[in-house]
Amino acid sequence: MNKIIMVLLLAMFHYGGSAQIGTTLQDSISVQMNVPDHPRLFLFKGEEKALLQNIKNDAVWNSMHEAVIKQSNEMLAQPVNERVMIGRRLLGTSRDVLHKVFSLSYAYRMTGDRKYSDRAVKEMLKAASFIDWNPSHFLDVAEMTLALAIGYDWNYDLLSKENRVQIKTAIIEKGLNLSLQTKNNSWLNRDNNWNQVCNAGISLGALAVYEENPEFAVRLLNRSIKSLPKTMKVYAPDGSYPEGVSYWAYGTTFNCLFLDAIEKIYKNNFGLAAMPGFMQTGFFSQVMITPTLQHFAHSDCGIKANLQPAVFWFYSKTNDPKLLLNQYKLYQADRKQNFVKDRLFPLAILWGVPANASFSSTAEPKELMWVTKSETPVAVMRSSWTDKDALYLGFKGGSPSVNHAHMDGGSFYFEAQGVKWGLDLGMHEYETLEKNGIALFNRAQESQRWDVFRIGNTAHNTLTINNEKHLVSGNVLIEQFSNDENLMFVRSNLSTLFTHTLKEAKRTVALIDKSYVLVEDNIVSNDKPATIKWNMTTQATKVTEVSPNIFLLTFGDKKLFVKIDGANKLRSYFKPAAPTLSFELPNPGVSLFGFEFDLPANTTKQVQVYLMPEKEFETKRRNLIQY
Repeated sequence: MNKIIMVLLLAMFHYGGSAQIGTTLQDSISVQMNVPDHPRLFLFKGEEKALLQNIKNDAVWNSMHEAVIKQSNEMLAQPVNERVMIGRRLLGTSRDVLHKVFSLSYAYRMTGDRKYSDRAVKEMLKAASFIDWNPSHFLDVAEMTLALAIGYDWNYDLLSKENRVQIKTAIIEKGLNLSLQTKNNSWLNRDNNWNQVCNAGISLGALAVYEENPEFAVRLLNRSIKSLPKTMKVYAPDGSYPEGVSYWAYGTTFNCLFLDAIEKIYKNNFGLAAMPGFMQTGFFSQVMITPTLQHFAHSDCGIKANLQPAVFWFYSKTNDPKLLLNQYKLYQADRKQNFVKDRLFPLAILWGVPANASFSSTAEPKELMWVTKSETPVAVMRSSWTDKDALYLGFKGGSPSVNHAHMDGGSFYFEAQGVKWGLDLGMHEYETLEKNGIALFNRAQESQRWDVFRIGNTAHNTLTINNEKHLVSGNVLIEQFSNDENLMFVRSNLSTLFTHTLKEAKRTVALIDKSYVLVEDNIVSNDKPATIKWNMTTQATKVTEVSPNIFLLTFGDKKLFVKIDGANKLRSYFKPAAPTLSFELPNPGVSLFGFEFDLPANTTKQVQVYLMPEKEFETKRRNLIQY
């Protein structure tokens, strides 16, 4: 028995069958396994009636369903997509084709109205006519293949013989066949979202056209079963995702999409869902949502949180109502029903409704702190799961060398009273940077990537020494943590980020009594003096110096006091978060607050920064924080 299968079997034993499906000795799909007729992806023929009845029985699901139908009606009059490249990507077009085809096909199957199918077919035929789907950036191919796979499968009975040939040929020639070429399939060995997205897109394409060449389809499916563990291993041991929560949504949704398709057809996921950490990762996506329904957006992540279809797949496996708490909040806050703009949103209905996911029976998690033991350390602490004004403190470790990472080692994120006092600017969209010559995915120390304001260390809530960049080779580890509700903290070692400028740097971030934050830095200089910069990127609009070491930050009528101990002759600053390169996007409403101080050679210094909402500060004003 090969090593991969042995690992999967051990994982299934260890997790006690939590995945429900996949505890099998088989290690691959065979041609002898039966494959149903069309439609065979996600929703079999005849299952529409029961699904629709269950939708109608729940007001929330019904409103989501009606939103998809309304959007599909709007799509009827929209022009079909042309082959529009943006820089080196066709991805925008591929995603819009997927959005239209999936929504329209859903509307057809749930209403029986052929107008939706006809419009979906027009979209597919146009895409099939493109000269190619841009295989040099294979995500584009994967998403387009998925679009046509769903459309071909779900509209199969209405397709003319000629249209079947056109769409099927495009799936095979512009998708499946090109995935066999070495120059196009490096993603097979990657440990990031590319692996998940490309394997899922190509595999579902293979399932859609299965009867054309069953041996070929099975070959591609088994290739994915062998390849996916290379990226699914990153979920171990507790469900964290090193690329951050936005890329979690991308990679994990496609991963679930693949698992759902093969489970539906083969009643088996071949041990993939039992890989360590995978069944816990739905909860990871929830802890990364802040009380203001934003993301703790470290790395190349988007700031705004949205409903996530993948969460409902995890609910279908665990029946854990804690997964639904933040999803329901996001639904309630989304008055314009923007969730339907997610090209894969119908999956939420397809996964959530049959699993009886009810928003009337959500549950509040008991744990106020979450820490990952993965290679990219992240910790989250909060004072409450339900109070919109709760304190939320996030911590980010890890290395800039990780895919999509920033120079944000040791950075924290802090919300209180509904204000983002210490925030992360998140990603800068790629095209503007690339067209201006930035080699965005070059992570060498001298790469221009680190000159981008949102990516370099000076815009993050961490330390900068001598105004120099963090070392790409550095790696911030969590050395100790406490999940005591009255003293939640993580202690980390930042030293490898600064081996050229400091002897040692350790940072502790703590949420104390669920009411205020302490950031403590212990710094040891080497045989040269150093200038230490402590930064917090903030939503605050005004800073007032109360005393040489106490500052008042305000946002509207909300106040945060900052008390600094241990920094001699500090030089404070408050300035706009202005980008460094002329073509970068602006950061309106965001500023940098912090201070600098000089550290002599061969000196040890402890600096403590207290972040205290007004109420907490006033109760401790007489005896200014002695701990």
